[in-house]
Amino acid sequence: MTAPSLNHCLKSWDHYTIPWVSSGEVRFSRISTTKEMITQDGLNDSSTQINPVGSVLLGMIGEGKTRGQVAILDVEAANNQNCAAIWASEAGVPPEYVYFWLWSQYEETRRGSSGNNQPALNKSIVERILFPLAPLDEMEEIVRLANQMLDAISEQEIAIEISRKQSTAQRQNILRAAFAGQLVAQDPNDEPASVLLARIRAERAARDAEKKPRGRQATETA
Repeated sequence: MTAPSLNHCLKSWDHYTIPWVSSGEVRFSRISTTKEMITQDGLNDSSTQINPVGSVLLGMIGEGKTRGQVAILDVEAANNQNCAAIWASEAGVPPEYVYFWLWSQYEETRRGSSGNNQPALNKSIVERILFPLAPLDEMEEIVRLANQMLDAISEQEIAIEISRKQSTAQRQNILRAAFAGQLVAQDPNDEPASVLLARIRAERAARDAEKKPRGRQATETA
């Protein structure tokens, strides 16, 4: 059997052009790239199809955080069977509106799962999820306000993280200053720390020397 040539392998790899979304990539985010790609033949052999840009993906399986999480596709992509694809953009509904609604219902969606050993969502459960559809301009305003508030939260989180790092650095500076004697006024007549340590060592050595003769005398007496 003849081994495939390098050119043949490269040409085969060129056929992996379809983004493939796994459930682990659906985590309250927008998806513009995927970790894996598949071929058209692979897509034909699967039970899925290519989802249009603006589709909302919903994680259906997982005992951890995955089940119930959502993401918005910013590229056309197929997905594995552990996700449900909601073609919001094809229905004339802002994808972000569906996304934010499912995000707000995360815990409720998880409680609606079926199964004992490994709770999971399924097609019929997803199809029964109710959406509070409003006029288009109202949905767009809700999306605008939600994005505005989430941006504000992100800015606060960044500010908190910066303050945390600054406080940690300040704490270290204070401790260094304390042990360097920089927090209080210094008396020029005070002895340096090196002299103090030398005196302590000398006193300790003297005490040890005093103990040894007594020990030998006690032994000779016995």
